[in-house]
Amino acid sequence: MIKKYGKFFWVLPLLMSIRELYQILSQTNGDILDLVMFIGFTYWFWGISVGKFKDE
Repeated sequence: MIKKYGKFFWVLPLLMSIRELYQILSQTNGDILDLVMFIGFTYWFWGISVGKFKDE
């Protein structure tokens, strides 16, 4: 299952990034460090899925 859907795993951190950004902008109880971390995870997993980074 991971081999089949692994290339779409970057969508989960993207959704968490959007949720965290919403919390920061509207509810003022979000954490900027969490937002940066989820954006980094999104970029990393997207890069692995398109072959930009080598997965060792």
